[in-house]
Amino acid sequence: MMTLGDRIRYYRERKGWSQSQLGRATGMGQTRLSKIENGRSKPYFWEVERIALYLEVPLGWFDTLRVVQAEEPVRQPMHGWGKGRAAMGPQA
Repeated sequence: MMTLGDRIRYYRERKGWSQSQLGRATGMGQTRLSKIENGRSKPYFWEVERIALYLEVPLGWFDTLRVVQAEEPVRQPMHGWGKGRAAMGPQA
């Protein structure tokens, strides 16, 4: 089974880009991209979004459900969303 890093490497190489080229294009840098590709670091969602954008592949090809880091806090609903009637959405 291909890991997220394997998939990024596959599509990067398929496009003919080096880690340095993709790192520069995404604003992440070669070192960060290398750590992600080699499984030494988990990417943030925004990083995967940028990688998909620059490699011109659908975001879903990276199985992004596995990207969310356990250390990230769960965001609470804003302005009462998710509580009582507000959970139904704005009133017309």
